[in-house]
Amino acid sequence: LRNNIIVKRAEMAKKSAGGIILTTDSQEKPNEGEVLACGKGLYQDGTLIPMEVAKGDTILFPPFAGSEISYNGDTVLIMSDTDVLAIL
Repeated sequence: LRNNIIVKRAEMAKKSAGGIILTTDSQEKPNEGEVLACGKGLYQDGTLIPMEVAKGDTILFPPFAGSEISYNGDTVLIMSDTDVLAIL
């Protein structure tokens, strides 16, 4: 709805840059993901402001952006389009 998007996080790195295998506890959640769905935009003063992101875009977002939910066995994020830092 409105200016919200659903994002699937990218896979977590299993090895460090130096080749060390990381345990699940030491892996950082990626700040990158793919947009699975998005709303039409936000109405402001009766005018629709369209979304800048679209389904299929790969985006960057802050570490604690959005709310994690379980959907069809996957963990996804629901966040506002204002949380998006960049479209890759």
